Amino acid sequence: MYVVGGCDTKHPRAPRGVRLRSAVEQLDPVADYPLAISWEACGALTGQLYCASGTSDALNDTAKGYAYNPTIDTWSPIIDLPMTIWASGYTAANGMLLVSGGVSRPG
Repeated sequence: MYVVGGCDTKHPRAPRGVRLRSAVEQLDPVADYPLAISWEACGALTGQLYCASGTSDALNDTAKGYAYNPTIDTWSPIIDLPMTIWASGYTAANGMLLVSGGVSRPG
């Protein structure tokens, strides 16, 4: 099991004055995610972990995505989503990372 992301000061439940670090965690430590981000969409496909989108105080919203290969402990860029989005519904199925809904600015 992988835990991807974290929370930064944008989130209303983040402790006041505390900045939490975005990371990827599993039973054994792995390479840090390339962006300090939260609310991204992630799913496992063909032995790799794919993540896309998200938001943070430093980067704002993003459409960027990355794939993690646990064999070589490395993140590689993937094609960006067509729009910036975060806090979406997501799953991995039929060889695809499926992302639906979420928050996009403005509105």
